[in-house]
Amino acid sequence: MKRIYTNGGFPATRNLNVADIIAGKGKRKFVQTTAVNRIEAAAAQAAGIDHLSIVDHDLAEVRAGAPDTFTTAALMASDYETHQDILRAGIRAAAAGADAVYTLRSFNAVELLADEGLAVQGHLGLVPRLSTQIGGLRAYGRTADEAMQLAENLRRLEDAGAYAVELECVADEAIAEISPRTGLITIPSGRVGLRM
Repeated sequence: MKRIYTNGGFPATRNLNVADIIAGKGKRKFVQTTAVNRIEAAAAQAAGIDHLSIVDHDLAEVRAGAPDTFTTAALMASDYETHQDILRAGIRAAAAGADAVYTLRSFNAVELLADEGLAVQGHLGLVPRLSTQIGGLRAYGRTADEAMQLAENLRRLEDAGAYAVELECVADEAIAEISPRTGLITIPSGRVGLRM
């Protein structure tokens, strides 16, 4: 266990911290799950889950069940309309014990959060709420153009100050090529392979 102070200024212990996760890039895989209440959170902590990814509204309940597990609080786009709303929510979540915050909003929103010293995780690939812009719910990064755009967006996300990114429904081959070329921690979800 690592001894830390939360952003709220309280002493705490954690199984991991951001520095551990960054140091583990390319060396080990971390296990992540979600929880919505203290029972699920306690079960995840007892099972040795490395990382909880939750919605910020569930933070107090999840922290009660898993006080020592590294936890990222998602700031849902539909809950926070402006950048100032996102910033206030991020600071509140960090003060309440979130180790990192997650947003699928713009690079500017990521930069705003990171500039305040928050560990930020972004989201690229298939963003379900924006699926109409890419032709529906589908895998992303299966063409050279999409893979190149993904690489550029990863660079922009890293420049904005993110430490990690969820790559949702991105082709395995694209992740394999791009992940070693970025300093971001890449968290694949809904992985897909190319079909010939």
